[in-house]
Amino acid sequence: MQANLVTQIVRTVMQLIWSVLGAWGLESLIDSAEFELWLTGLVTALLVAALSWAERKLPWLGKLFVFAKTPEYEETQ
Repeated sequence: MQANLVTQIVRTVMQLIWSVLGAWGLESLIDSAEFELWLTGLVTALLVAALSWAERKLPWLGKLFVFAKTPEYEETQ
């Protein structure tokens, strides 16, 4: 479940960046495979860093991402 959530967030951010670059008339940059790979890596790294920071600073937030695997949740099912 976590991997799917991260994938969805990365795709959404990538689409937003693509829209902004397209609006600025930078279509040639968007078409570059190297740029796409670099941008995907950057967005993924930033997302992982943000989630890691949030989990340390906001312990309750981590429970939102792993609730399906906790024994308390499984007992209610």
